[in-house]
Amino acid sequence: MDLYRLADDSALYMLNFPGVLEECACVIEWPNKLGAFMPAQRLDVEILAPDDERRSVAVDASTLPE
Repeated sequence: MDLYRLADDSALYMLNFPGVLEECACVIEWPNKLGAFMPAQRLDVEILAPDDERRSVAVDASTLPE
């Protein structure tokens, strides 16, 4: 899901976002737009491009169940 153009998190109700999270795994671009809908259990992946030839990936598990 690309949430870049989302005005605020109230639009997520129209997209049935809470129901989508219950049914499947999601890849979300611009997750800062989730507001109160940010799941506590998630895997954050950040891809950095310091220049045209290098990339780095940071992965952080946020309260994933054991």
